[in-house]
Amino acid sequence: MVFQPRFNYCDALVKHLGTIEAARAVIEVLPLPPDTALRLRHDAVQKSTRSSTQIEGNPLDEASVRRAIA
Repeated sequence: MVFQPRFNYCDALVKHLGTIEAARAVIEVLPLPPDTALRLRHDAVQKSTRSSTQIEGNPLDEASVRRAIA
């Protein structure tokens, strides 16, 4: 069985993909501001804490998650 794609490349599509890739390359080398990095890290810890407690069968509300992290 041979793969048969259901789309065709056209000039506009290739141009847009190139624009997206160029923007992605620029974003990858730019550093995040320290406050943004800290906020993202804090949000990740909150989500991780909430998820792990839910897996254990102990769902916490947002206030409880904040107390657990503090």
